[in-house]
Amino acid sequence: MSQSSTLNNRHGKQLHKFGGSSLADPECYRRVVSILKDYSNEEDLIVVSAAGKTTNRLIEFLDALNKDGRIAHEHLQALRQFQIELVESLLTSEEAEGLVSQLHDEFSTLGELSYPLTDAERASVLGHGEVWSSRLLAALLRQSDLPAVAQDARAFLRAEFGTQPEVDRAKSYPLIKEVLAQHAHHRVVITGFMAQSECGETVLLGRNGSDYSATVIGALAEVSCVTIWSDVAGVYSADPRVVSDACLLPLLRLDEASELARLAAPVLHSRTLQPVAQSAMDLNLRCSYQPESGSTRIERVLASGAAQKSSLHSMKFCLLNWHLVQVTTLSVHRLKCLIVLSAHNWHR
Repeated sequence: MSQSSTLNNRHGKQLHKFGGSSLADPECYRRVVSILKDYSNEEDLIVVSAAGKTTNRLIEFLDALNKDGRIAHEHLQALRQFQIELVESLLTSEEAEGLVSQLHDEFSTLGELSYPLTDAERASVLGHGEVWSSRLLAALLRQSDLPAVAQDARAFLRAEFGTQPEVDRAKSYPLIKEVLAQHAHHRVVITGFMAQSECGETVLLGRNGSDYSATVIGALAEVSCVTIWSDVAGVYSADPRVVSDACLLPLLRLDEASELARLAAPVLHSRTLQPVAQSAMDLNLRCSYQPESGSTRIERVLASGAAQKSSLHSMKFCLLNWHLVQVTTLSVHRLKCLIVLSAHNWHR
């Protein structure tokens, strides 16, 4: 059975999260649609980051706004062109017209901003990228005969400002149930990275915020599995740039994954794993560029069998202070070495 068949045959609703590198250009969007055709089912949830470097461009715009209005305008115009080209490259002229009109209105509003901005106003600006990604992917799915709707997570995720804002699950749970009930028989494409405060202001969820929002939304929606798609296939036994026979680890226990996250492994973050630990769902890490290249599955417990050992215990190589060393045994409780998981850090 193929990996796509295995995922599609899982019981219950699933959630798929796509990072900015998976939505970097028109070809990436087409690849995501193909993945969702093969790996998702009706009523599955999809959480998206901003396309490519969109959030970085918005940060540059805000920084320039405080220093040089002309440069700020240039940043904004370049981003407007990028977003419009994405839409026009992917959608038919009829489908594109409405989205382009919305973009023009939103960029006109952004162009009228002036300093000083409040933290909430700044957060609202930086959240635009996820809104644009959600809207475009939902339209592209509909165009590909997959009923889909774009959904702003601020309609149901509640959080308050802080260094590392945490979603208030008690307040968010009834809201997400109400929202999802309105979208029966549709794939729901949800904005990552942000929530809303009780006073109606945008709250950014900070570093790794989109991955965190994906798992917390998955827990609230009671999905069976969250799959995070990025430009890497998962967790490797060693740095594949250094060790030629480094292998992809197909399975990790949640406690092992948590230990790696504690040691600042780039693919994993402790905030992303918290909702997994507090729910019954599993977490998959996969590569959107090569969907059939394998994956790492993070489970709360291993399958039955006392003799079974996880991939982490059988590894021969790991990284210590960025220098490769060989080890003979590896216990999650005594893990001293940081495993290199990929050549790239995941953006949000």
